[in-house]
Amino acid sequence: MGQKINASINIQVVGGVSISESQAIEVDAVDNIDVEIDKATGATAAKKTVEVQPASDPRKVKFLMITTKTYDGKVTYKIDTGTKDVLLDGPQVLIGSGAVGLLEKSPTKIEFSNTSSADKAPIKILVGRTAS
Repeated sequence: MGQKINASINIQVVGGVSISESQAIEVDAVDNIDVEIDKATGATAAKKTVEVQPASDPRKVKFLMITTKTYDGKVTYKIDTGTKDVLLDGPQVLIGSGAVGLLEKSPTKIEFSNTSSADKAPIKILVGRTAS
């Protein structure tokens, strides 16, 4: 049975333009993941891999949101075995397969690193995926 994610974005430039958009995303499965990424110590980089969908599952991600409380520019992530470190310096929301397609590959696992001053970086991940 399908599920629906309602996404709303409101952007306002102080003293300027305001833009609001809303969209309903139809998906077959939703995963809500909460993890904490330990701070790196010394030369050892603290990394944690989070499974966001089964690798053997042919579903496609249509919605991905990654947030944290530590937006100091020192929490990064890589999609699966990708080569690009993505800086988590603000809430990241990818709505639609086109936006998710900007990633190196469809995410099945995300590897996080924390070199911030916080002992732990709490991460929230919301994934919406379809069977087709």
